[in-house]
Amino acid sequence: MSDDQTAAASWDAEVPKVSMVALHSFAVAAGQPSLTAAAAKLFVSVPTLSERLKRLSQDLGGVVLMESGRTGTKLTPAGREVLAYAERLLKSARRLEEFAAGVVGGSEGSVSIACYPVHVERILGEAIVHFRSRYPGIRLDFSQMRDDRRRTWGRTLFEELRDGDVDIAVGPPHIGEQYGLDGLRLYEARIVALVPDNHPYRNQAEIPISELVDTGLLIAPEGYFSRERVQAAARDAGVSLSVKVESANPPALLALGRAGVGVPVLPDDYPLVGQQRFPYPAIASPASGPIATEVWIHWRRGEQLAPPVEAFRESVRAIVEEEAANKKRFQQTYYRADISG
Repeated sequence: MSDDQTAAASWDAEVPKVSMVALHSFAVAAGQPSLTAAAAKLFVSVPTLSERLKRLSQDLGGVVLMESGRTGTKLTPAGREVLAYAERLLKSARRLEEFAAGVVGGSEGSVSIACYPVHVERILGEAIVHFRSRYPGIRLDFSQMRDDRRRTWGRTLFEELRDGDVDIAVGPPHIGEQYGLDGLRLYEARIVALVPDNHPYRNQAEIPISELVDTGLLIAPEGYFSRERVQAAARDAGVSLSVKVESANPPALLALGRAGVGVPVLPDDYPLVGQQRFPYPAIASPASGPIATEVWIHWRRGEQLAPPVEAFRESVRAIVEEEAANKKRFQQTYYRADISG
């Protein structure tokens, strides 16, 4: 074999055999009860879909991806692992297409951000206004925004950042060598009790967890930060709390509290909760004081940030500095729902 042939063979061996069409077909089939249903969703025949899945299996070394039974098709354990990789590749391919379309359309780049909706409400919305006024040609991608803090399947938003699927991730601090991330502290979120205006602790900075013993609480379900920390504080104090309603929907808890059903317990980074002329008292543990968590913006450590990402980070930094210098931002009163100056 000549040197040219050897080089060509080596190059060919490095080219992935896997078809994006086959990966997409597999991802769709994994979410359907049968190949018939998947084929209908893909607008192809069942034999065509079966051939795509067979070819994908072959290209992956013969791994068995799906099994057929009387109730339809299901993923094998190996198939579930492959599906996670397939979804990542498909997502990356879509980002590549969006980037290319932006280049053709005159975009100056993009920034992909993984976060929770509350982070947009609390601080990122302000940062976006600041950013877009200076860089209108840069696109912001929030397609990786979470709506469930208890998500236990798939990767965390920090893993997506580490793996390069997003540029920025917002959440509790995950900085240092262990995570491969650096970051900037945005704010501290306290867990507060939205007691009525006539409550003796309404205008206090803190309310001991023991003072909520005889109160029906409106709180997030098991697995949420606020619920876990309140339960830990109750254990520290040796008391039992009464949960009247649990919901992952803060507006629902607020509405029920306003109706007199119980006392909402929520992080104060929700605008209707935390931006008050007279803040609601933070729930305090006898062991550690007020229950709180820091929220940070993160980026990959030791990596030169792309100019759009650097620009967005600086816009966030500007908002953080503005908040530090001017603590009285817009105020909103929960029970009366009116805007105060």
